[in-house]
Amino acid sequence: MKKAILIATACALGICIAWIANSCSGETTETKSASKVIKPSTPPASPIPLNLSVYLDLSDRIVKGKGAVSQLENDTALINCIFESFLNRCKKNILANKDHFQILFYPQPSQPNINTIAKSLNLDLSKVEVTQKKKSVINFQNSYQENLLSIYNSTIKSHHWIGSDIWGFFSNKKVDQLCIREGYRNVLVIITDGYIFHTANKIAWGNAYSYILPQTLAKPNSSLIVKRDGLENLEVLMLEITPPTSTEYIRMKRILTDWFTAMGVRKLSINETDISANTETIINNFLNK
Repeated sequence: MKKAILIATACALGICIAWIANSCSGETTETKSASKVIKPSTPPASPIPLNLSVYLDLSDRIVKGKGAVSQLENDTALINCIFESFLNRCKKNILANKDHFQILFYPQPSQPNINTIAKSLNLDLSKVEVTQKKKSVINFQNSYQENLLSIYNSTIKSHHWIGSDIWGFFSNKKVDQLCIREGYRNVLVIITDGYIFHTANKIAWGNAYSYILPQTLAKPNSSLIVKRDGLENLEVLMLEITPPTSTEYIRMKRILTDWFTAMGVRKLSINETDISANTETIINNFLNK
C-alpha cells in the first residue's frame, strides 16, 4: 500500500514540475504552434540607384556625313531616348529616388559660359529635397535641349576641332571621378563615330596607340594602349560608330572591345549608326536589363 502511495505521489510531483516548467517558459501548445506559423515580414529591398552618364563626342564628326544640323538632330534624338528611359524609372518612386543623369564632354568646349551650361546638364536626385524632386526633373527636362543646342552651335561656329579625348578620359581615370559612384549601377553611354583622337594625346607604343584613325585601322595587329584596369563597376554603351566600310567597322569594334575588356568593363555594347528606331531599341534593351 505504501509502495502504491509513493508511486502515485511521484507521478503527481512529476506532472506538477512539468506544468511549472511549461508555465515558466511562457509557451502553451497553442503558442508554440502559432510561433511556427507567424513569421515576420521582410521589407522589399530598395532598387539600386542608377548613375547614367552620356558622353558626347564634339569632334568634327558633328559637321561630317549627315551634315551639322542633321547630326545635331540625330544626337538630340538619341539623348532624348536615353533620358526618357531614365525618366520612366524616376516616375516609379520619385520621392525616394536617388538616380543621377548627366551629359558631359571631355575636354570641355571653349565656351565662355560652359561651366554654367555643364551644371544645367546634370540632374542629381540624391541632392534634391523630397518636396523638390518632381520640380527638378521637370525643370531639367525643359532646359537641357536648349543648352545642348547652345554647345553644338558654338562648337560648329568655332571650327576648333581638337578632337574628343575618349582614350584620355579612361586612361587618366577621369571616368572614375565623373561616372562611377559607390552603391550605384553605373552606365556610360558614348556617342561617337569611333575615331578616337585628341591632339594632346598622341602616343604610340609599337603597334599600340592612344588613338584610332584610318591608318591604324589599316594595320592588322594595331590596338589601343591599355593603361589601367578596375572598371568592373561600369557598363559602357557606345553608339553611332561610323567607319566608311564594313571591314573598318569590324576592325574598329574589335579594337574597342579588346580595350574596354582589358580595363575590366563588365557590360559592353558597341553599335554602328542606324535608323533611330533600331538605335532606340538598343538603348532600351541595354538600360532595362
